Amino acid sequence: MADEEKFDAVVVGAGPAGSAAAITMAKAGLQVALLERGQKPGSK
Repeated sequence: MADEEKFDAVVVGAGPAGSAAAITMAKAGLQVALLERGQKPGSK
């Protein structure tokens, strides 16, 4: 599978806490995937 992506962390939910966690990990050098089920951050 050549199109496989690998991440150090996956954050589920792009609300304030999830976004902050993803940014903090990315700034630390981790490859982060941030997932949100809605069309905009913090959607319910």
